[in-house]
Amino acid sequence: MTVLLSNDKALPIASTPFKYARWIAAVVMGVLLVAGVLKAYDAATFAESLATWQLLPQGARPALAVVVPAAEIGLALAWFINLGRLVPLIGALLLLIAFTGAYVVHLLFVDQPLCGCLGVIAALQDARVERVVLLSRNLAMLACLTFVIFCYSKELRTCRIPQYS
Repeated sequence: MTVLLSNDKALPIASTPFKYARWIAAVVMGVLLVAGVLKAYDAATFAESLATWQLLPQGARPALAVVVPAAEIGLALAWFINLGRLVPLIGALLLLIAFTGAYVVHLLFVDQPLCGCLGVIAALQDARVERVVLLSRNLAMLACLTFVIFCYSKELRTCRIPQYS
């Protein structure tokens, strides 16, 4: 496989960051899909975990119990079935920024909320470990998504869309 560059030179796609960006995006969007499916599968537990997020308005919690898994599943599926690449990635980045930001604000000013990020799997974690795991995982996913979005947007800006041969 080759990628056609803007100056008409073809390079093997393996030599470009674009190949790695697609794999990284697939992993991150896969994690997002699994998280959304597990939340939807165990919706009652996810709704209970939202009750521990004291800074969220009580009236918004039932809606968030439905919207969050739907958004995660929808963004991941949109990326996987190629309804778009950049928009679902940016949506996933914004979701992760919102989740991580809200979690950090709770840690700093209120109390540690229950994550409920991975549904039934999250119940197996100790609360002290959950904080480190959640922040580490989310920061790694944010870094990956930032890299991928940069690669995708650079490809679009320079018209270096992969041409397979």
